[in-house]
Amino acid sequence: MSFANISDSIRESANKLIELVNAHLDYYQFVAFDKLVFLLSKSISNGILAFTGFMVIFFSSLALAQFIGELSNHNSVGFLAVAILYGLGGWVIWSNRVKWIVNPIIAALTEAIEETSNDLGLEDDKEDDI
Repeated sequence: MSFANISDSIRESANKLIELVNAHLDYYQFVAFDKLVFLLSKSISNGILAFTGFMVIFFSSLALAQFIGELSNHNSVGFLAVAILYGLGGWVIWSNRVKWIVNPIIAALTEAIEETSNDLGLEDDKEDDI
């Protein structure tokens, strides 16, 4: 073989390797984009649900404050009672924030990432222990 043939063969192999690396990069960019879109859509839908829940709680609180105010003949007493109720509820939620809020959010995000991995065929090959 001549030096020119060897040089062409090496150049061709290097070009094929570069094409392979670029194909892998394109694939992983697609996978990352797919996961990002999935997590973003899930976050937006949860945000809409949270906003709707907030509005329901807000208007229910106003109605409860008015109702308690009418029962006590002082509107301010109704709003004070609702404020105390929210203060107690906020303290209970703050005390249990890791167990009730942080851990479920982490679990939901992990599950969402695993769902997209399974949909794309990226799940790990697991061997059953017998």
